[in-house]
Amino acid sequence: MLSTKHKSYTVKQKLEIISKSKETSNKAIAKIYGINHSQVSRSISSGRKAAYPLAEKALSQ
Repeated sequence: MLSTKHKSYTVKQKLEIISKSKETSNKAIAKIYGINHSQVSRSISSGRKAAYPLAEKALSQ
């Protein structure tokens, strides 16, 4: 079985991906960043509240 390499993205990168996906399709953005389009969709529609809102706000700046 082949192992896959996991990627980590910063909050800033995630917000950038989400904002770009609003301009074009999720599939196009996923292809640019080398991720599955379902990851983009999930990020946009997750609707979860931030566990640490102050920390996430600081990281996104």
